Amino acid sequence: MSKPRKSRGVCASPEGKRLLEQAKDSQRLTYERIAEIAQVSDKTARRLFDGEKIDRSSAEPIIIKALGLEYDLVISPEKDTEDKVRETIETVERQSDSDSASELVRDLETILEEYGKKTEIDNQARDWLRLNQNDLAKQAASIALKEYGNQNLYDGDIEYTRILEELSNDIKEYLRFCRICLKEGTVKVLEIAKEQSLMPNNFDSELYEKALLFIKDQKVTHESLAACLKYLIGMVSVI
Repeated sequence: MSKPRKSRGVCASPEGKRLLEQAKDSQRLTYERIAEIAQVSDKTARRLFDGEKIDRSSAEPIIIKALGLEYDLVISPEKDTEDKVRETIETVERQSDSDSASELVRDLETILEEYGKKTEIDNQARDWLRLNQNDLAKQAASIALKEYGNQNLYDGDIEYTRILEELSNDIKEYLRFCRICLKEGTVKVLEIAKEQSLMPNNFDSELYEKALLFIKDQKVTHESLAACLKYLIGMVSVI
């Protein structure tokens, strides 16, 4: 007799919790209203916001239906991997064909190995970016301003200093999105940020492109971070 299927418990990542709160506040929703839209209990809705584990069948309507967010941006990717592992184990437990069961186990081992490698690389890139973010932003902003002839500014000018600081802050914000992408394992963060007008847009897009290209081509050795920057460069060029 097969075992009953276990519930697929998931929880929000730290960035996911921030997105949940942001969506709740921007739409002026209460926990009671969110629960009503998602057709779950108030307690369940609050648990998701608190970062506690709830059933996936409850998390999806809260995130997607009530708040209009992308599920993958809110839920920790590690939990989805745990779900895949659990599903494979349950399938193996039900599998009567030993050869098929062995194949499923091999597939599971491959999934875990690939996931572990990618997670480790992304974590290294994220940590490196966090440590170097301020210096990268300032250097990139300075390079971009010097190469952008229309600014007509000179080092030492008060106006130049002000614009350099503003552009540096914008670049840091772009790098923050890259860091989130590395943490969540998806570039969808950038897509959502652009859709919600969260991307910096204080200067001509060419300035941002030059700054990000400088970082990607001159400073970055992490392949996953370089991929995020390349994707971001493509996005800012059409802002």
